Amino acid sequence: MAGIERDMQSYYAQRASTYERVYAKPERQADLRAIEAWLGAAAGPFAGRRGLEIACGTGWWTPH
Repeated sequence: MAGIERDMQSYYAQRASTYERVYAKPERQADLRAIEAWLGAAAGPFAGRRGLEIACGTGWWTPH
């Protein structure tokens, strides 16, 4: 793995939990559930397909 790739992977591995704390805040739960529901409904023709997610940060939204 090239140096920059290794550095980025290491950086996100160390910082992901810090960045994802925003998703644990109680005051955001209702909005997060609404967005998750919308994303599921919006999948439509893309359901069951594979895609490349670019600039996904920590990847928290990827499963949704």
